[in-house]
Amino acid sequence: MQHAVHVAAGHPTYRYHYRSVPKSPTQTAGAFHSAEVLNVFGTRLPLVPSPKGTGELDAHMGDRWVGFARTGKPNHAGREVWPAYDPANPRHMVFDRPTSSPQACPSQPGLDVMRERVLYLSELVTDT
Repeated sequence: MQHAVHVAAGHPTYRYHYRSVPKSPTQTAGAFHSAEVLNVFGTRLPLVPSPKGTGELDAHMGDRWVGFARTGKPNHAGREVWPAYDPANPRHMVFDRPTSSPQACPSQPGLDVMRERVLYLSELVTDT
């Protein structure tokens, strides 16, 4: 887990979970990889309608990215504090519509299995 290594090295680490998905009766898998980039920069996919609350999410995420670029911390005046990741009290920012907020990190057994597999394969590659 890269964030654990980063924290152990003494670097402030900020985790987030993006949950905003397009409104669709067939969308069941959650947000796709890199979908949050659209909100960070306030852009849209052609021919895809924007769900209600998208503008607010754009502003919230944009504020956070600008704050991080300016200061190394993703906090912004008027926004709830996004805490640095602490393994003893794991929290991350959850970006969603209609609101975003810091929340406890849920267990992610599927992601944990994937990480174990990547570690295993990485060890195989370095052993050859």
